[in-house]
Amino acid sequence: MGTRPLITVALILFASVVGLKMEAAPFIVDVNTDKAMYSPGIGATIYVDLTNSTGSTFNGSVKMVISHLGHVCTSLPSQTVSNLGANSTTTAVFSWMPSGTNYQGYMISVNVTDQTSNVLDSGSSAIDVSSDWSKFPRYGYVAQYGSSLDPYHTMWLLKNYHINGIQFYDWQWKHHIPYNSNSTWPDVANRTIYRSTVTNYIAAAHTYNMMTMNYNSYGMAYANYQTDGSGVALSMGIFSGSPASITNQLNYSLPASWATTNLYELNDRDTNWQNYIYGREQDVFSNFAFDGWHIDTVGQHTAYDYSGNFFSLDDYNPQFINNAKTALGKRLTFNTVDSGGENQVAQGANVDFIYSELWSGNANYNDFNNRVNNVRSYCSKALVMPAYMDTGLSTGYFNSPGILLADAAMFACGGAHLELGDGNEMLNNDYFPKDSNVLMTSSLAATLHVYYDFLVGYENLLRGDTVSANNAVIISQVATSTNGSAGTVWTISKKTLGYDIIHLVNFLNSTSTAWNDYNGTCPAPTTLSNLAIRMYYTGSIGGGKLWYVSPDANYGVATQLSYSTGSDSVGNFINFTVPQLQYWDMIWLEINGATGATNQIQAENYDSMSGIGTEATSDM
Repeated sequence: MGTRPLITVALILFASVVGLKMEAAPFIVDVNTDKAMYSPGIGATIYVDLTNSTGSTFNGSVKMVISHLGHVCTSLPSQTVSNLGANSTTTAVFSWMPSGTNYQGYMISVNVTDQTSNVLDSGSSAIDVSSDWSKFPRYGYVAQYGSSLDPYHTMWLLKNYHINGIQFYDWQWKHHIPYNSNSTWPDVANRTIYRSTVTNYIAAAHTYNMMTMNYNSYGMAYANYQTDGSGVALSMGIFSGSPASITNQLNYSLPASWATTNLYELNDRDTNWQNYIYGREQDVFSNFAFDGWHIDTVGQHTAYDYSGNFFSLDDYNPQFINNAKTALGKRLTFNTVDSGGENQVAQGANVDFIYSELWSGNANYNDFNNRVNNVRSYCSKALVMPAYMDTGLSTGYFNSPGILLADAAMFACGGAHLELGDGNEMLNNDYFPKDSNVLMTSSLAATLHVYYDFLVGYENLLRGDTVSANNAVIISQVATSTNGSAGTVWTISKKTLGYDIIHLVNFLNSTSTAWNDYNGTCPAPTTLSNLAIRMYYTGSIGGGKLWYVSPDANYGVATQLSYSTGSDSVGNFINFTVPQLQYWDMIWLEINGATGATNQIQAENYDSMSGIGTEATSDM
């Protein structure tokens, strides 16, 4: 089985991008890379898949520029396309060796030109140079394990969104006995799980440099746990009162057709339970090449133990996690449901990143920012937020405006969204195998492809060491807010070493602040043009450049803007004009001597790419 599947209909769906290119793409089907991320010193292979849809034979070139935070790193030698017949396909293959700097994001910009250098088509991808996924995690999932699946193709599709870690949801046998030595076994929903599919998924993910996380709860047991010979005892449980008994053991009811009627909850601080489940998880790691354990919870925060002591499970989650790290030596993530226990995990748990599944306690767009800011107040770890969209829908298609506004808001605030899995699926509820009945349109899938390029290409401004700032933003004749209010443009102020950053998220047509878009009715924003903006800043500009970029225009290629400077009673400011705001814009100002350039090429070389980016002179 090859490591690069043939182009399929699923990939061809990426050809038309909402808000980016409304007409049918004449050439570029997809731009993608051979890995989800790269360690420093590892070369990247970049594929540009082409189909000639012009109706006549084509001769021309494919040109590629790689940039970092607006500044060009390199213009790769162009690839010649000769005598490509109508409806014929080919792939232009590029190779690039990034600099040795770790934890860097790069944008890939592609143009197809004719023999007179006229640009006929454009596209994008991105490269994450990171030795460890935990710095910039982009988490996806698989939840289907049938015998007819193509694991390499599934992982290839997820890799094309730059997903660098996979949660293997409900792959296991019983929650309290996750490993089964047979070739097949029933999961909790009585679905047949094929060992060969799980194994091949893991191998495929590793081929594309993705981490693989074995999903299981920290403490759940089937209803027959006391009689199945497992060794799990009632004394390991948690209870709603005292004295303890099976009748008041906290539990989670399941559908009648499933493998158990209930899942009974166990005690995270009980050393007997800890030692038991660590041993069972070791059975998993001894027989499957998983990289880590994704530890799930059901959001239970307080309970009585077997001896009648009332306690907070949240306070003991770090102990449970850290003991698991010692016992297993594997990567760990832990679900702080609706941010309950998030503080304790952020302060003291040895997890790769913080994982907070959001519900009604964090229902609004501004809660994305609250969660990121809260985590950053305790640690420097990244935050991934499962946030289930359009949950009122059971069939049909996701509402694209609601999805794009939620992702724009979450990415702008500094988080990542667990939403994509099983190749080209999206979640709309917390039981992952159920989601195939609500689908992404081809245009939404294509647009998200560009949004995830953007998330990677500008990761050093969106995530990493970036924190919230208090720099004021004024937009002439447009209602604004600093909390994501409906009917406004949300201005989000951020900063990182050498840069002041603002994000503009367009909620002017929105009537709700809830990100969930329950019934899929969130309206598309009206595109705004030529916005006059005053941005206050801190630090010294010197010769710093001002950059504008959007995933909704020009395939996420940054453009340098002219600006003027001034000061008033509020502080120092710059005035400038943003050419367009559809869903989301990002603007950053280089301050205190930052250049953003790793290997900067002269601006005239950049301009020679015939439309990929523009550098202008600052008006000081």
